[in-house]
Amino acid sequence: MKDPITLVLAAVTAVGAGVATAYVAPASQAKHTSAEVSRAEIETLAQQVATAQTTLDALSLEIEASRVSLGNAPARTSVGGVDTAVARWMEENLEQRLQAAQAFDADGASQKRARAARLVEDLILGEPTWEEQQRLWKELNEQGLLDLFVLEMEKQAAIDSSDPDLCNMLGETYLQKSFAMGVGPASIEWGEKADKAFDQALEVDDEHWEARFNKAVSLSNWPAFLGKSGEAIRQFEILVAQQETGTSPGGAYDQTYYFLGNMYQQIGESEKARVIWARGKALFPDSIPLIEQLTEQD
Repeated sequence: MKDPITLVLAAVTAVGAGVATAYVAPASQAKHTSAEVSRAEIETLAQQVATAQTTLDALSLEIEASRVSLGNAPARTSVGGVDTAVARWMEENLEQRLQAAQAFDADGASQKRARAARLVEDLILGEPTWEEQQRLWKELNEQGLLDLFVLEMEKQAAIDSSDPDLCNMLGETYLQKSFAMGVGPASIEWGEKADKAFDQALEVDDEHWEARFNKAVSLSNWPAFLGKSGEAIRQFEILVAQQETGTSPGGAYDQTYYFLGNMYQQIGESEKARVIWARGKALFPDSIPLIEQLTEQD
């Protein structure tokens, strides 16, 4: 059904056309007298008027039907009424568009949450290498998924707080958030949350290497004025002791000697640093970081 305003314009146009047809033709024949107007011309004029009236009647019925369908609005709509109707239509249409946009946003957020959940599974169950972990962390940051990932990890850790692997991964997630915040109070706050998560993992398993190593590395990166260096050294020394009493040192255990030596050097214990690097190299002769540090000392 056509828009009522369009119908009114069409009706006016139709009437105008009928009147023009009725009067233009006789005007062009003004030289004729009234007596010279033929009966055929009169009948033609009458037919044109009747046709115009029929058109108006049909349009009136269609307008009335539109009026009823629009909620029994007055048959005659003032200019102000038209403005109000147009404003109401725009408002209703805007609301529909907003609802559609919100639905799209909700769907997008749902997809992001699903992606974050899959990345949680990749990091926890997939046992990725260090390089693969860095790729996943990079994806989380680039796609703006880090905050959702934090929520997913918190949910998983809450489900089973007795799982040291989950607690450790939660701590790593907090560290990533700390890095993303840059330098400032917010970064320190996330770093403290990470430290607590690593402590929780160590409460369950005191020999959880990754949790203690992550805790030690995290502490070693705190600003010196916060006084975390001593605790970082203590954690690295515990790791060295545990590694050397173990039966099969892992491939990444050389990093413990590397970081511990760096910490000794930072507090002015250069000889202790050289000794610990050499001790590590004896166990891991192919360790590039240890080789480089010892080469610089020579």
